[in-house]
Amino acid sequence: MVIYQVQVVVQPQIEGEWLDWMKKVHVPDLMATGLIVSSQITKSLDDAHTYYFSYWFHSQEHYQSYVRDHAPRLKAHPIEVFGEKFVASRKLLEVI
Repeated sequence: MVIYQVQVVVQPQIEGEWLDWMKKVHVPDLMATGLIVSSQITKSLDDAHTYYFSYWFHSQEHYQSYVRDHAPRLKAHPIEVFGEKFVASRKLLEVI
């Protein structure tokens, strides 16, 4: 199993609207690909306005299918809605 983790630091003035949109639109769009087993949203207790979105895939092959077939569109959508009011970084982790 692999975990695709996205760390997002969001500007405080849009934080509430952004988080609501992420929960109601973006995460469901990712889940609708059928490639993700489960997802989780966590908020940092150490760094203000920092969130972690974790998406579990059965295999690296499922993750690669996501990257190839869905990621460009799904990465672009939050930028279209919120512009440069957030910064995202990504990691791929393996469950051991």
